[in-house]
Amino acid sequence: IAAPAVEVPAGYEFAWTVTGATANADGSYTAGANDVAFVGTWSKIEYAVNYAYAGEIPTGFTAPAAAKATIGDPIVVPTVEAPDGYTLTWTMSGDVDGAMGTETVTVTGTWAKNSYTITYYLSYEDQAEGNVYDTQTVKFGEKVELIDAEVPGNIFDGWDLEVDTM
Repeated sequence: IAAPAVEVPAGYEFAWTVTGATANADGSYTAGANDVAFVGTWSKIEYAVNYAYAGEIPTGFTAPAAAKATIGDPIVVPTVEAPDGYTLTWTMSGDVDGAMGTETVTVTGTWAKNSYTITYYLSYEDQAEGNVYDTQTVKFGEKVELIDAEVPGNIFDGWDLEVDTM
């Protein structure tokens, strides 16, 4: 006796449990003195969901441990609170739409240091009126290198600085 062929969709495994017959080495069965029953068992295949970090990773942060998911399960993107000065964005490898397919998925968290704009005004009056002398972009953690101001007919006495490192 041969077990019937069964089409198994991607992401699943199938196995027969046979009663009333003896299994042969070639995969066939020999019937005994009673009725024979073939009962199918379906199971979903587990695939890995790996997590990784890229970019300017803040000190003390390690990627979450790998997880397992089966076809159709939602892929979980971890909740990680970014420390001050950083942004974290997540992307998934492969052709996934937030649900597990039939292959391993890597979820990558890319860290980036935030950029801040330094705006220079030659006076508090200029600031109130929105008259910008110059701007500068500095990333989190970088030392602020102040620009020199040149105003014909005036002596520049320096900037009122609120921070020296972003």
